[in-house]
Amino acid sequence: MVCNTTESCTLGTWIPTRCQALDNITCEEPRSFVRLYLCQYCYQADQKYHHCSQDTSCYSGDRVRSLVTCTTDESLICLGNREFEKFDTCNFQSGKRWSTALALSILLGGFGVDRFYLGMHGWGVFKMLTFGGCGIWTIIDAVLIGIGYLRPADGSLYRDE
Repeated sequence: MVCNTTESCTLGTWIPTRCQALDNITCEEPRSFVRLYLCQYCYQADQKYHHCSQDTSCYSGDRVRSLVTCTTDESLICLGNREFEKFDTCNFQSGKRWSTALALSILLGGFGVDRFYLGMHGWGVFKMLTFGGCGIWTIIDAVLIGIGYLRPADGSLYRDE
C-alpha cells in the first residue's frame, strides 16, 4: 500500500491519511481507503517494528553498543527513510552455554575444566595443578558463573538456552 504522508504534522499525533493498494494486489474492498497513523519518523517507531542486522564483529567486552542497519516493517506508516542506522546493544555470542559452564564448574571445577571450557587456559592449568585451590576456587568459580559474572574469555555473552 502507498499512503500520502505529510511532514508538516505534529509529531506524536494521530493523523488520517489516504492510502492506495498497490497495482499487483487484488482487492475485494475499494482500492483507496483512509487509515490513521501516528505522526513519527520511522526510526522513532516502537522497537517491535524495527528489523535490524546483527553486528557479528562486536565483542561485548570491548564495547557495549554497536552500529547496526535497521529497516521498518512495511505495515507501519511513518515519515522519512525506512532504512536507517542506530546504535544497538552488542549481542555477540560465541556458542558457550551458561548451564554447561555451571555444570562443569560444579562437577569438574577442581580439575579446571570450567575454565578450559570458557577459554581461560592459564587459569584452567592453575586450577588443575592445585586441585581447584583445594576446593576454594571451585566454590568461587561456581558462584561467579552462577551469578553470570564469569563469562567466556573472548568477551562474548552466553548462548541463549
